[in-house]
Amino acid sequence: MSEVPPFDALNEQFSATPMALNPAELHGVLCALLSFDADTDVERWLAAAVGESFALHELDGELRQSLYWMFDWSRDNIVDEEFGFRLLVPEDSADLEQRIAALTAWGTGFLAGVGQMAGNLEQLAPEVAEYVNDLTEIVRADHQPVEGDEEAEDQYFELAEYVRLGAMMTFEALNTTAGPSQVPDGDALH
Repeated sequence: MSEVPPFDALNEQFSATPMALNPAELHGVLCALLSFDADTDVERWLAAAVGESFALHELDGELRQSLYWMFDWSRDNIVDEEFGFRLLVPEDSADLEQRIAALTAWGTGFLAGVGQMAGNLEQLAPEVAEYVNDLTEIVRADHQPVEGDEEAEDQYFELAEYVRLGAMMTFEALNTTAGPSQVPDGDALH
């Protein structure tokens, strides 16, 4: 699997757009869309994430290239058979508050993607519906960390790991009938 995109660089680049894109939220939306439809393309992802009026061709070349790279990485990342799936959030050395905000944004994006793809949670496998309900509670929770609080760090890592494993489980649960050969092979889009 390719290297994790640099969250801080993407965040700086994306937040400077008129839409103030958030890489964690975009990644969450994309992971949900790929879970429901492994053939999701970059245009569908961005339309789902930022709205139908979004026009990829109107973006400057550097931003467009970053979005394509993020899409390719995310698609390859979610199908990793060695459980190497990574959330696109700041590194562990970042401020706890920044990591929590990004994890919340990721969850918000994932839930938005699920909301667009699933007409009814009752139609989902029970473990997927449970994960979606848990993620909703995680996103709604009031996370006010105290820097240097070891317990807060431990809680963040537990939540992040739960979110990561739940995303992998969701992808697997929704793609078991297709089998690994039906998942995109990660060929570049550009």
